[in-house]
Order: sequence, then structure tokens, then C-alpha cells
Amino acid sequence: MPLGATGFGAAKPCPRCGPAPRPIAPEGMTFEAFNTYGDHPNDYKLKGALKIATAFAAGDWPVWVTFLGSNGSGKTHLAYAMAQARRNRGERVAAVRSSRLLAAIFAAMGDDTPGSPGEVIESYSKIDVVLLDELGREGHTEASLTRISEILNERYVERLPTIITTNWSLEAIGKVWPDVASRMADSSLGAIVDLEGVLDHRKRG
Repeated sequence: MPLGATGFGAAKPCPRCGPAPRPIAPEGMTFEAFNTYGDHPNDYKLKGALKIATAFAAGDWPVWVTFLGSNGSGKTHLAYAMAQARRNRGERVAAVRSSRLLAAIFAAMGDDTPGSPGEVIESYSKIDVVLLDELGREGHTEASLTRISEILNERYVERLPTIITTNWSLEAIGKVWPDVASRMADSSLGAIVDLEGVLDHRKRG
């Protein structure tokens, strides 16, 4: 479905496989499957993260959730579980890696691509819920920084539910996107979930 179309981000039945729409979350990325462990000093962060994630999933505060942490800390698992829960509530949801989002924007600059960069940006700025995965891995050209800031600033102003995952610290984000970091830190709107120091679940026994 073209970006910006009325049904963009909505759950749609597959005409060949029946009424069940294709899920947003990869298999296994559910709240039920999220392991909070308990055998490491930093595992308390996982329990706190799950509590915030389920509150967002239910439509409660926070409106914005930013997950900070290294690979394997569980941030993407929770982020996709949250996005799927909001889709299940009937909301239009888009989940995308920041690098792929920028690729779509820049591809729209080509003569052979339908739509325009502005339409792509507006689609992600206005949709009910956005999951922006792996913020910071898309490269730091002036154009890419501007496009990401434009989308996130619009969502902030409109108070639209937004989920962000990143391997960066808030301080590092602030050096590249000071406006975005400031919005992430606004406790009246959102929560920062710091999973730094949590062991990589792929390396646990």
C-alpha cells in the first residue's frame, strides 16, 4: 500500500490466507515471551521496562518511550510487542528501522518512484503509532538528520505515540539531535528506558 494512503499502517486481512492480518512483531516478540531473568544485578531494569511497555500497550502514559541499550538487552523485543499491542487495539501502526525509513525518503526523490519525500515524511509524522528502530544507525548526513528530526518533532508537537530504540546514550543523541533528545527527556510525555548494563540475552545460558 502506498505511503500516505488511508489504510497505511492498518491491519488488513490477507485475501488468500483468511482474516488474520500479518503481524508487526516478529515471531516470539511478545510480552508473554519476554524474560526478565533475575540472576544478574541489572535485571531489575528488565522488570521496569516491561511495566512501562505494558502501560504504553494499554494506551496509558507514557506516550513516547525511548529504549536505550546495547545489543541483546531486549529493547527491540519490547518495542515490537508494544507496536503489535497497539495494532491489536485497532490503531494504524508503522514499524521501521531508521535506515530503511531514510532509504524510502531518498528513494522518493527519484523520478521513477511514486510519491514524494514530503509524502513519506508526512505518513510517518501523522500515523497513529510509530516504532522507529535502531535510531543512530542510519548515518549522520545533514539531510538524514533533518528528515529524522522533522518526523519526530512533528510527532512530539501532536503528542502522537512513538517508540524509539537506540544503542546510543541520551548524551550522544543530544550531540547529534539536540531537539530530539530534549523531547525524549520530557517526562510529561514520555519515558526513557535505560537497559544499558543488561546482559545480552543471546549469551545467557
